[in-house]
Amino acid sequence: MQSPTVIYLGHSDELNKRIMREEKIRKKNRLTVDADTKKKYNATQREYMKQKRADSQLCSLGSLIIKFHDIVSQGPVYICTCCNQLWYRHSVLHAAILKKSSPDIVKYFQMKEV
Repeated sequence: MQSPTVIYLGHSDELNKRIMREEKIRKKNRLTVDADTKKKYNATQREYMKQKRADSQLCSLGSLIIKFHDIVSQGPVYICTCCNQLWYRHSVLHAAILKKSSPDIVKYFQMKEV
């Protein structure tokens, strides 16, 4: 956002121009960061982000592997009543839940009691 232009009443145009130039220089000096400081900051940020990415990849990969092993530890022990295939627990929904969510799906169920 650009700051509004200030014109001082009662001053000559030349004085107003000088005041404006001085304000512009002051503003530039406030926003200017020397090159060394900027380079150090950027290098630190790059190193931090590199370490953060490495940590998150290791952590997430390891946690995903552990989670997978927990999920499949019991093996496919659920038998589908329609096709008799073996399924893992996380892949199975109870038929009652399906009936509640979609009553029209009942025509696809075999009426077996297990």
